[in-house]
Amino acid sequence: MVQSALELSGPKKKIDILVHNAAIWDKCGLADLTDELYDRIDDANVKGKASLTRKFIVIALSRSSNEPGRISKPAPTEQG
Repeated sequence: MVQSALELSGPKKKIDILVHNAAIWDKCGLADLTDELYDRIDDANVKGKASLTRKFIVIALSRSSNEPGRISKPAPTEQG
């Protein structure tokens, strides 16, 4: 994903911001939450974001300028 973003960013090959805006959840109750489902949710919501952030940090730290990259997380919304 990060490599694709760099390729699409134009000749400068620069990513300025990373927005964490993806998550999954199943509408089952906690008592019905299986280990397999929890692992799938955790992989997407925690491990996926951590992996993407690590890749972004490598790119941000490799910049020759003093412009840091930015990481953003939208405010949580109330679930209905």
